[in-house]
Amino acid sequence: ALGVTYTNSTGKPIVVMVKAGSYESNSILSIGTGGVEVWAFSAAGSACSASIIVPNGATYILSTAINYVVWSELR
Repeated sequence: ALGVTYTNSTGKPIVVMVKAGSYESNSILSIGTGGVEVWAFSAAGSACSASIIVPNGATYILSTAINYVVWSELR
């Protein structure tokens, strides 16, 4: 869920990949871990994507102002 902090407890680094977009207006996607944030911008009617490496034991959080978002953890 957006705004929820997730913890990588797999015992190894993971990659979190996110795709997001907006139907009506421009939007910003933000995903961060360990104090580092990755930003992506989406124009109306398009999608943007971002990915980060989350070290074992680190947390990540996804926040955005968009209409849809999907993400997955590559373990």
